[in-house]
Amino acid sequence: MALMSKNDIAFGAKSNTERSFSSWLKERRKALGLSRKELAERVGCSEVTIVKLEMEERRPSRQIAELLAQCLELEEAERAAFVELARYPPGQQGKEQAARRETVPNNLPAPPTSFVGRESAVASVRDLFRKPGVRLVTLTGAPGIGKTRLGLQVAEALLDSFKDGVFFVALAPIRDLDRVPAAIAQALNVRENPGEPLQVTLQRYLRERRLLLLIDNFEQVTAAAPLLGTLLLSSPGLKLLVTSREVLHIYGEHDFPVPPLEVPGSKFEVQNELGLPGTLNFEPGTLERYETVRLFVERAVAVEHAFSLTSENAQAVVEICRRLDGLPLAIELAAAQVRTFAPQEMLPRLQSALDLLVGGPLDLPPRQQALRSAISWSYDLLDESEAALFRRLAVFVGGATLEAVEAVCAGDGRQTIDDGRRTTDDGRRGTAQDMMSSVLASLVDKSLLNRERVGVDNDSSRYTLLETVREYAWEKLAESDEVEPLRKRHAAFYLELVEKAGPQLTGEEHEAWYKRLQLEYDNIRAALATSIEYADAETALRFGTVLWRFWDMHGYISEGRRWLDLTLQLDSSAFPLLRSNVLSSAGILAWTGWDLDTARSLHKQSLALRRQLGDKQRTASSLNNLALVVHQQGEYREAFDLLAESLEICRELDDKADIASTLNNLGNAAHAMGDADNAYALLEEGLELWREVGDMYGVALVLNDLAEVERSRGNYERAVPLYIEGIEKMREMDDNSRVANALHNMAHVLHHQGDLDKAYDLFAESLTIRRDLDDRLGIYMSLTGLAGVVSSRGLPEKAALLFGAAESLLEDSTFKMQPIDKRDYDRNVERTRAQIGDAAWSSAWDGGRAMKLEDAILFALA
Repeated sequence: MALMSKNDIAFGAKSNTERSFSSWLKERRKALGLSRKELAERVGCSEVTIVKLEMEERRPSRQIAELLAQCLELEEAERAAFVELARYPPGQQGKEQAARRETVPNNLPAPPTSFVGRESAVASVRDLFRKPGVRLVTLTGAPGIGKTRLGLQVAEALLDSFKDGVFFVALAPIRDLDRVPAAIAQALNVRENPGEPLQVTLQRYLRERRLLLLIDNFEQVTAAAPLLGTLLLSSPGLKLLVTSREVLHIYGEHDFPVPPLEVPGSKFEVQNELGLPGTLNFEPGTLERYETVRLFVERAVAVEHAFSLTSENAQAVVEICRRLDGLPLAIELAAAQVRTFAPQEMLPRLQSALDLLVGGPLDLPPRQQALRSAISWSYDLLDESEAALFRRLAVFVGGATLEAVEAVCAGDGRQTIDDGRRTTDDGRRGTAQDMMSSVLASLVDKSLLNRERVGVDNDSSRYTLLETVREYAWEKLAESDEVEPLRKRHAAFYLELVEKAGPQLTGEEHEAWYKRLQLEYDNIRAALATSIEYADAETALRFGTVLWRFWDMHGYISEGRRWLDLTLQLDSSAFPLLRSNVLSSAGILAWTGWDLDTARSLHKQSLALRRQLGDKQRTASSLNNLALVVHQQGEYREAFDLLAESLEICRELDDKADIASTLNNLGNAAHAMGDADNAYALLEEGLELWREVGDMYGVALVLNDLAEVERSRGNYERAVPLYIEGIEKMREMDDNSRVANALHNMAHVLHHQGDLDKAYDLFAESLTIRRDLDDRLGIYMSLTGLAGVVSSRGLPEKAALLFGAAESLLEDSTFKMQPIDKRDYDRNVERTRAQIGDAAWSSAWDGGRAMKLEDAILFALA
């Protein structure tokens, strides 16, 4: 495969405007494996027609073009462009549009820049209007979302459908309700008749006409909505396309929420220097289809002609688009900054997007010249209750449930929220919850707040602010005296949620609770930050007591350790029990991250505190945890003795779950000491208890450990089903770390059985998971496993490189490989050295040690 240098990467492949319709048709037909005859049969035309279309000897009707788009299975976003290109040659679309403008009465402003993306949205709104019963469509959305541009594009697409014209009514400068009829009349060039109300004049003018009105920026005159209803009732040929930050709430209205532009994910496939797929962030063919990237590049080129998308700036462009939530106005303003900053320089400055994104074209309304102005335009239209709640919603990160909003945002400021909202719509005095729901609904209607349906049956609501809108709300909140009490209520709410989740994380409802914590994790992070910033040691310690299991199971090891380290730096002398809990949590995460010396120290501190407090149950837990670390350091007898003391305490307390956990660890210690029979008996006893208490997490762990005993005995047929059952349960709990571990162990068994392909696949899957989790010791294990399979496949040089690359990960580690794994490792190394000889082995080993980790992983997966 030919490789591209960073300077060779252009923006995408061939855009739709650069290709011919015939080539697009031919390429797509062949990609689907269709003959011309087969495509003709699908479309319902003759084969000759397809031949002539591909030879550019004729152009299809719109009906045939739309059928072709459907039969060729084009993405919705591509269909409008395909049909347009089918009807008119490249470069002719603009002329055709100009011709339509000349023949159909209209006053549509000519956009100064090209319209990027939104093909699917344009097609959807156009098709909606073509339905007989649809006469009013309202395009709603947040400030800067592109409602006006979308409305203009839809109006252009509908010119042929309204013989009496398509007219644009600009309401942005108007706040006086009485001026709305005059604005409509002015757009239609209708003169006022002396002595007759202008509304009556408009009704008479529109009554016999087939006409579309595009009414822009209706949000500041929503009380004039009944006028639109009256015009529709009296004028059967009239249709209305309205842009507004809130719905109009009149009969027959169809709300079309305008979504942000499509934003790329955080990682992209790329070919590295070895020609292997990786996650190095950039691949042009992938980026070309994202509307946000296309928009950024087009607008950047407009201000800096030399600008192009390269491997150096692509990831920054992608991250800019993501941070700006796909808001067209924000992206255009960001792109305009390339005359001053390269995207890589711009990205860190987006921490304050509202300050950076200024300097829009001077001929645009002030509200569109800067993002802050666009949002401020909406904020200034809010009443006191709406403005108060809007500010307070900034405390949430990633959205909030109705329950959270009520608990956090009412609080000390309830009277402010309720001002002007003290009665329900039917005149009854409402509860605080009624009032809160009413104000939330109003903010949603005004497009400052998004409402999403969540839950299994979409029966719950979640409210979110776009990040740029949230930044503005936070600025307003910071101007008040509410920040500290609001953040503390926020922290208290999410602490209660986390502590409620804690006991459920190993029970039958664990999956639902893990998902809930994952959904709220950004808020949990913010709550932790609050407790640490305000030196609230008790709250921070209580968080750390519970969250370790969530961090552990989701692979957030490094992040969890950072939070716990900050927590332990607080003065927690008044809370010795809580401190012992967090020391234990930190020790578990250090152990999971293979920082064994630190883990040992933390668990010893926790154990000392718990002995001092006389807390037998937690003392047994610390003994257990310390034994796990000692075990990993190869001190199996000491580990066994610590576990035996722990088991004695657990049996005294008759705690079945703790007994089961200790039996599991004791079985593993016996296995490491070479006593397989005793190990199996201990593990089986633990499994029975795990099943009795209903802890599926414990069941999954023991199944893997039982399989390991069978593996050491050579009972491979018995080991495999145990691994499989355990892996299934771990996948159900999204415990990726232990899924990777079990896959690795099972791969060793398959290697022994001679199934090299399947063994390779499992080692590779394990390695991929461990790479994503940044589990360096896990990566070491996977690389050595893959090296063994590669050696068995007859590729000793590659195997030696992988063994060397793996070894470089173990520097400064006190980790000791389990005896069962060490046996396989030694056998694989010995075989590889024998295949290539000592000199070649040493050379390849050194070459592997010099490899970068990511290159070694890609090399292993090739």
